[in-house]
Amino acid sequence: MIALLALSMLLGLQLGKWSHLGAQRGSPALATLTSSAGDLQVEVRTAPGQPPSVGLSTVTLNITDAAGTPQNGLSLAVVPWMPAMGHGTSVTPVVAATGKGTYRIYNVSLFMAGQWELRVDVRGTTTDQLVIPLLVS
Repeated sequence: MIALLALSMLLGLQLGKWSHLGAQRGSPALATLTSSAGDLQVEVRTAPGQPPSVGLSTVTLNITDAAGTPQNGLSLAVVPWMPAMGHGTSVTPVVAATGKGTYRIYNVSLFMAGQWELRVDVRGTTTDQLVIPLLVS
């Protein structure tokens, strides 16, 4: 039974990694936010669904400066956090820059329904922070 559970978890993670590629620029954004310092504008998209549901999600961020210029070369540190419960998750998200100011955050584990936040620290040409609210169903 434990081996079956481990295998299903492994397959779920692998399938989940590839099934979340649908959040593309051009599809409607879940939210458009301004960073804490006001230097960045960020469009947020989630996949496989918007808004996200319980399980693994991929979050796509399209980041521009205030003038609308895509911001490449940034380093993002992302922490999923559930404020009402005072906890995060044991799964570390993986960030990949894909060009034109687009960053994909894979393996975002939202393992229970409720209000979550993605707390994002931005480093590079600018230093900033962003809190992305996600209501998970």
